[in-house]
Amino acid sequence: MKITKSLFENAIYYPCSNLDGFSFMFANTIKPEFGITNHVLVDYSTDERDFLSACRRVKGYDMVDLVKLKPMDLCPTSWIPVLPPMLDIKNYQKLLKEYGLNLNTFAYLVKFYRSSEVPQSHGPENMNLIFIKGEAVATLQVLQQKWQFSPETIIVKNAGWGWGLGFEDFREPGNCLEWMILNDPYYNKVKVLSEVQLNWNKLHEIEKLDVIDGFHLYQFDS
Repeated sequence: MKITKSLFENAIYYPCSNLDGFSFMFANTIKPEFGITNHVLVDYSTDERDFLSACRRVKGYDMVDLVKLKPMDLCPTSWIPVLPPMLDIKNYQKLLKEYGLNLNTFAYLVKFYRSSEVPQSHGPENMNLIFIKGEAVATLQVLQQKWQFSPETIIVKNAGWGWGLGFEDFREPGNCLEWMILNDPYYNKVKVLSEVQLNWNKLHEIEKLDVIDGFHLYQFDS
């Protein structure tokens, strides 16, 4: 099993994901009609051993393939950063060094098959997971450039931090994550799911999800 463009199609992108499994829950239980089987999760604080342990505890699924990825697997050619205009590059570089974001990084590609003990209603027959220990917004840009990645859904489950940890709030207008989405060259009206109010500049429609109190589905207008 190796990285292919198909793994980034009709996918969920979950920055600051930790290991809570909400991406699977959303795709399989809340919005199964989306038909999402690809999950791309990014979190800089996750320990590799904890991640591997969590892969063996996905409810109703068996891990059937696990591949540790090299940087060149995800970024086969040089990445050319396109910095959001609101990014404080000096502060960003300072915090990268301070928090050691470039240390102990890892990435995995994992394939799951639905266990024979659970019904078909539990979720799709198979799921693919790409997990990257990295910075959320920069990683999204790399995947946009190298794989034409334009997620079906982006989960902002908490007020995440992008481009340098503690200086940017994803809830506020004009943040780097919003800029990245709206300047995606492969833009496809991505949906943004959040349990907090997002005061973004380009939110168009709000659909209340009654399945989980406090969650809303935001649809970007082109």
